[in-house]
Amino acid sequence: MSWVFLPLVIMIFRLFSSGQITIHVISDVPDKPIGHLQVHCKSGDDDLKMRTLNDGGEFNWTFFDNIIETTLYFCHFYWGSKNRVFDVFNRKIDRFCSPGNDNYDCYWVARVDGFYISRNKKEWTKMYDWM
Repeated sequence: MSWVFLPLVIMIFRLFSSGQITIHVISDVPDKPIGHLQVHCKSGDDDLKMRTLNDGGEFNWTFFDNIIETTLYFCHFYWGSKNRVFDVFNRKIDRFCSPGNDNYDCYWVARVDGFYISRNKKEWTKMYDWM
């Protein structure tokens, strides 16, 4: 086998051996009097566009990590005059999400006092404050 094809073989192996990653962004901020939560998420390859979430609303997307595990998604959150930008997925964050297998969900919730992450929607860890 030629060394030229080795990266292709690795990529195919990784694609079939790695599971899906689903990021969930949830609004837990009141719609009134400030307004709805707005979220704009991106990676280096994908622009997921601006989303408006009602209180209790959710936006999610699914992807596979790239072959060298450097996939990064970040979101810019807006709520009234408050905003915050941070990574919602990278290999440092995935430890808060993964239950130990390759297919996993990562839950983020925006609350009045900041942003929390969870692997199961039961136990939440505060990660960021609003700016």
